[in-house]
Amino acid sequence: LESDLDAFELGMGAMLFLDRHPFVHPYVAAHAMFIFFEDVADVRVGTQLGARLGAGIEVPVNERVFVQFGVDYMLPLAAAESDTEPAFEAEVEGWALRLGVGVQL
Repeated sequence: LESDLDAFELGMGAMLFLDRHPFVHPYVAAHAMFIFFEDVADVRVGTQLGARLGAGIEVPVNERVFVQFGVDYMLPLAAAESDTEPAFEAEVEGWALRLGVGVQL
């Protein structure tokens, strides 16, 4: 059974920059993620634990602003379980393309 669920992510991780070329900064990244699913029809869905592994490039626009392009894969480590009988599980898995803009303080 498949269904659409709303959720938000909270995570923490690290990025390792491989080379500091003047125009492109390639990196690899790893993050631990908690995915909190919203309740559906008064059923508590729960929280998933996952790991996100990826790579990308960071391109400086000027001294303080940069743009990031990346791809990553979400690995589910522990599925979210509902509080119903019988229980069901929900999990997020798959590829993501990411685009970001950042400012260095």
